[in-house]
Amino acid sequence: MKKLMICIDLTDYSLDVFRKALKDWDWGAYSEVHFVHAFRKKVFADNFYFTTFPHKEEEMDIMKSVEDVLANSASQIIPKDHNLKRVYKCLMTLAPKEEIKDYAKKNEIDMMLIGTKEKNGIEGFFASSFAEYMVSHAHCALTIVRQQP
Repeated sequence: MKKLMICIDLTDYSLDVFRKALKDWDWGAYSEVHFVHAFRKKVFADNFYFTTFPHKEEEMDIMKSVEDVLANSASQIIPKDHNLKRVYKCLMTLAPKEEIKDYAKKNEIDMMLIGTKEKNGIEGFFASSFAEYMVSHAHCALTIVRQQP
């Protein structure tokens, strides 16, 4: 059976997009669903060394919290009558796009779902979105969903 990966950015907007767009999704075509979020680590220069945020000590707590949010999101997206294997994954990385692409390949994902929102003004002028990156680099099929006005 096939594996599905849903990339969630943990905003109410993202959850709402998936909840509405996947209302009539063919869940029976998949045996496994991965809910994935990539948390961008940041590096800061201090006086004598570099430090990252989050700190190593905080990473496990953040990952656990994010995975709990993903599990709650899954219960709102996937109908209760579908008994799929569910995987919740928080990736801590300096390069979220690349890490998600690599995760999908490593886990042999067949279909990746990405939610997008309309960009306006200067934000819409530059083309560097997560969805555009995945269209160019992902090894699997993609479905891009956008909330309708």
